[in-house]
Amino acid sequence: MISTRTAASLTSMTWDAVIIGAGPAGSAIAAQLKRSLKRVLLVDRRTLPFHKLCGCCLSPQATTELDTLGVDLSSGGRPPDQLTRCTFRSSGIALQLNLSQMAVISRERLDAQLIEHAMNCDVDFQGSTTIKKVEWDQNTKLRLLHAELLPSHRGDPVTIRSHAVVDASGLPSTPRAKAAQRFFAPRIGLGAVLRDDQFPLERGHLKMLIAPGGYCGLVRLENNCIDIAAALDVSSMHGRPPWQGVDAIFKHNSCDPPVGLPRATFIGKPALTRRSTLYDQRCYRVGDAAGYVEPLTGEGIGWALRGARELAAAFEQVDPKQPDATQQIGRRYSRGYWAALQRDFRRCRLLTLAVRNRHLWNLTMKASRHAPALIHRIFPQATLHTDSHEDQDASPRQKVEEL
Repeated sequence: MISTRTAASLTSMTWDAVIIGAGPAGSAIAAQLKRSLKRVLLVDRRTLPFHKLCGCCLSPQATTELDTLGVDLSSGGRPPDQLTRCTFRSSGIALQLNLSQMAVISRERLDAQLIEHAMNCDVDFQGSTTIKKVEWDQNTKLRLLHAELLPSHRGDPVTIRSHAVVDASGLPSTPRAKAAQRFFAPRIGLGAVLRDDQFPLERGHLKMLIAPGGYCGLVRLENNCIDIAAALDVSSMHGRPPWQGVDAIFKHNSCDPPVGLPRATFIGKPALTRRSTLYDQRCYRVGDAAGYVEPLTGEGIGWALRGARELAAAFEQVDPKQPDATQQIGRRYSRGYWAALQRDFRRCRLLTLAVRNRHLWNLTMKASRHAPALIHRIFPQATLHTDSHEDQDASPRQKVEEL
């Protein structure tokens, strides 16, 4: 799945909207914009399949948004595995939760099915296309996207004209030195997928390991691989490879890591918590490009899909070709976006800050056992498991140590 247009056809027409980035937010907004716009182009610098950092968990909000969008994730074969259990481990303390209305699916499969859904809605998809710059042309009132097409076009530069541009390109890179200077600097993200059939992790079980320098989440995918997603302090990564930072989290919790961890290929993103303006004269921003809070409870995809729906609703109410359309659409989008997501952002921000303090987090885990209502406040889709002291996926040796 590379492209549906030639370079000549891309530049010969004026698009109603160009969406940069074919992740969940980009594919979703492309499919929804096609309902009110004639020419919608979805571009991505990669070709399928491609691995992305974490984002394999579907929250109740994500599954609801996918149903509303009309995407059937079971159409490509087996349906996603249901997440039924989550275990938090920190400094020898384990807390087990029952989960409801959550699922897990590899990002390769999810993104491919969302792009396919957008193309079925008559969206034009162009892979291997890098957008170098977006300019606002005051004379024509159009956005000019300076792009490079690879590999079939040998990186030839092209200029794509559009009435509207949506940035759904995800988290931007931020220099580590800059992030390190902030108070409560955003942690950097690391992710890898590896094969380990013997690692004690059942399907449908999300395992979260908490350590002073960060935390790590593990879940088994539908292809039996293990998805590892970690958030680590910048200071903990100086002078050592990514796998050692993740390995330190396993050691802190007296857990054996997957055997292939030292050989795993990690991808990463700095500044996991950030905020951007939702729109300006050049483009609208949706998904992770609009803002991001470490979704410790697996809500990132749900937020991206909900943001896409709010932007699509704003487009449906305003003609994007009228002179003040950018401001009208932007204001409507901003109101709907913050009304829908601000409360969740605040809750997850407080939660990730609490994780940084080992004593506060351990106290929270202990208090949750005696006050189940606290669990719902922190993790709305979870309830306390009656045998929360025991990790059923742990090895016999680890169970004995805990007892």
